[in-house]
Amino acid sequence: MENLSIIDQSRTVDKFVQEYVKVLNDKTDSYNFYTRRGQRYIKITEVVVDRDGKNTNQVSVHCFVDKNTGLVYKAAGWNAPAKGARYDLLDEASRKRCFANADPYGSYLYR
Repeated sequence: MENLSIIDQSRTVDKFVQEYVKVLNDKTDSYNFYTRRGQRYIKITEVVVDRDGKNTNQVSVHCFVDKNTGLVYKAAGWNAPAKGARYDLLDEASRKRCFANADPYGSYLYR
């Protein structure tokens, strides 16, 4: 029974991450945001868009989301998040604040 709730929570996190990416993509034409799944985190990456609207090869990490808990972390580098969660996608108030403050530059992830 406990595994079912973990699976349901994971699906919920996935749903909110897709919504998060849509929010980010809707806020800019300069970047396209995508997800990459790792063992523990979902990495949200941003690709710079050129003047013709095509993706360039300039890719960076926007943030990390813990697949199990839905916690959002600022990126410390390509492979690891910074310490200390910034938002919780499973908490409605925190998720709304995250989506409202989200910008393509990641300034809302600083403390």
